[in-house]
Formats: sequence, C-alpha cells, structure tokens
Amino acid sequence: MNRARRGTRFAVPCIVAEPVSLEVLGEHPGAMRVGRFRNLIVVAWSGPTTGAAVRTLIDLMVPLHMGKSEVRSYVHMVPHAVALPDAEARAGLRYIMNRYEPFIACAGVLLEGSGFWVSAMRNVVIGLRLLTSTPFAYRIDTAVDDLLTWLPDEHYRRTGVRIAPNDVRTLLEQGSRWQLPRSQATTRVSIFKRAR
Repeated sequence: MNRARRGTRFAVPCIVAEPVSLEVLGEHPGAMRVGRFRNLIVVAWSGPTTGAAVRTLIDLMVPLHMGKSEVRSYVHMVPHAVALPDAEARAGLRYIMNRYEPFIACAGVLLEGSGFWVSAMRNVVIGLRLLTSTPFAYRIDTAVDDLLTWLPDEHYRRTGVRIAPNDVRTLLEQGSRWQLPRSQATTRVSIFKRAR
C-alpha cells in the first residue's frame, strides 16, 4: 500500500562543491601575495625576496598559526629572474622554517625559468634547508606538472586533507595571475606548460 500522497515532495540531499579559490591572507606590494585554500598556503612572489617582504610573511603567519595545531603545506611560486633573497630575507626564511616547523607538512618551491638563475635560486633554497633541522617534506620544481606528481599525495599523507591535483593546479594558476601585471593577468606563465 502506497501511503505517499500525490504532490508530496521529498528532500533530495545535494552536495555543494566548495569553490576552489585562494582566500587572500595579505600581501607585500610589489613583492608577494599570500593565499589559502583549506590548509594549503600559496605564496606568489612577484618581486624580490627582501627582508621587508619576509617580515610581512612572518606577520601573516602569526595569526594563521596562533593557538592552532593544524598542519599546513606551502607552495612558494617564484617568477623568473627576480633577485635572490638578501641576507635579511634568508635569515627571516630560516626563522619561519624553525619557528613553524611543527606546523609545516610540505613545502614546494616552484621556480619559473631555466638556466643559471634557476640553479642559483635552487642553491639558495637548498642552503636554507641545510641550515635548519626541519623534518617537513620539500621539493623544488620548475613545472607545475612535476609538483603535482608529488604535492597532493604527500600533503594528504602528512595532513589527512585531500586536495585533488586539478584543484591544486587551479590554485597555482590563480597564484600565477597574482604575479603578472594586470594587463597580462589572463595569460599563463611558462610553469604551466607541460614538460616534454
């Protein structure tokens, strides 16, 4: 016997997808902008890594970590040929790695370009890493596809939060638009070209 009356509507559960977009946490004009999606932080550098810019990054990290035990992953996007970090900036970056080490799951550095500049910047990052005793996973890449083979799975393994590779790509594309002058904000930078 069917007891449902004609015209009765049943609620159908629906799943609303979370928009994949970086929430802007702050910026140092002319140098970098920082955004967050879940527990993934994207630092999109657009200019030199100076001591002042790193102090801004430190100031942004304080409320992010204050009273919270959530582990996060970070991706630093560095455009081609920006100046290497000065001594004050390197000291600040070492401070960040040491101070927030328990809260860092992974750190990816995405360098745009090739040649001597990439080698020099890679050596700076490796040098910073060698001067700290941090156990977090890190990787330096020059193409988004290379980073995507590692970061989503490693982030999930270390934090328990899954972010799909295509969602990470979307977030990095947004970060790359932050690096470009407004007139070029719709073009993709070379890090999004597939490796051959």
